[in-house]
Amino acid sequence: MAALTLAAKKQINEAQLAAAKRFRALYEAMGGAGAGSFDYSREPVDGGGMREALTEQ
Repeated sequence: MAALTLAAKKQINEAQLAAAKRFRALYEAMGGAGAGSFDYSREPVDGGGMREALTEQ
C-alpha cells in the first residue's frame, strides 16, 4: 500500500493514513478490487452463431 510507505517516510500524517485506509476499504467493498485474473483451466467457449430476429412469439 502506497499510503503505508508514505506514512513510514513521514510524508503524510496519521489522519491522512486513516483516510487512505477508509477509502481503500470502501473502494474494495464497491467491487473495485482490481481486474480479475484469466482462468486458463476453463474450457474455451465458441461465441455461437448469429442471433435470430425477434418473432411474434
